[in-house]
Amino acid sequence: MDLKEFKADLKPTASKHEFISNKNIINKILFGNIFSKIKSRGIEFEDFRKYNLTDDASRIDWKASLKANQLLIRDSIEEKAINLLFLVDVSDTMLFSSGDKLKCEYAAEIVAGLSFAIQLGGYSSGICFFNDRIVKTIMPKGGSRQYFDIITELKKVENYGGGCSLKNAIKNLLSIFTTPTIIVIVSDFINLGDDWQKYIEISSLNHFIIGICVRDRLDRRLPDNVGYFTLEDPSSSKKIIIDTKEAQKNYNKGIIDDEKSIDRVFKRANSSYLIIETTEDYEKSILTFLEKKSKIIK
Repeated sequence: MDLKEFKADLKPTASKHEFISNKNIINKILFGNIFSKIKSRGIEFEDFRKYNLTDDASRIDWKASLKANQLLIRDSIEEKAINLLFLVDVSDTMLFSSGDKLKCEYAAEIVAGLSFAIQLGGYSSGICFFNDRIVKTIMPKGGSRQYFDIITELKKVENYGGGCSLKNAIKNLLSIFTTPTIIVIVSDFINLGDDWQKYIEISSLNHFIIGICVRDRLDRRLPDNVGYFTLEDPSSSKKIIIDTKEAQKNYNKGIIDDEKSIDRVFKRANSSYLIIETTEDYEKSILTFLEKKSKIIK
């Protein structure tokens, strides 16, 4: 399935984005609290480097120095050095809408708003688009140019469509990002492929995972009393006709079970997960979600 036109407004206007006015809160929660969690895990160590006379001698790692036959100190990760990466699902299922806005357009607005707030706070963010392969990656860095590079790629219709494999996307990221990184997965969490649950847990061992599940209202429930409905698989284009009155109960129960299952995956990985419908004010929903999670992290 191809995306013909991208309509989302990604301009960082102050009248539109509560993310901008709350940038300090967002960055404190995303980076400050995560940094505290990194230190509590004892994984704030990043790498060795040569000791120089201006360094604190207490930071010398004598065991590593003996092996290398030179004085080495342990470099620690600084809060501003923590990277955030948006892992964005651009597969066929994201090209659906029962309203005015496609799921992929709604997701793009979320990513653009958060990216701008992160950039204003002096932190670094990047983006990786995935379907059944990696479509495009912009490595994390700071600055206004980075933000505009991100929204430029978000607007490109050629980046959208195709199958989906979250497992492949995460495996690729694990080979690139070796130091603790905040990975924000933005997806509808539909048809993600095999074994993605396992790779959420694996990635959470060294990284900090946040799932933002973007769903259309019809992804979550069938409407009442609308008679017969034609459903189409976006990948295969196969269609079926259903009687909503007969299918509604099983459909709605299946969705509830599916969403509970996704939530359990993130809980097992000690990670955070949020569902947002495309009719919601995503800024208020995400700010509320982050504030609640910050209390848990503390």
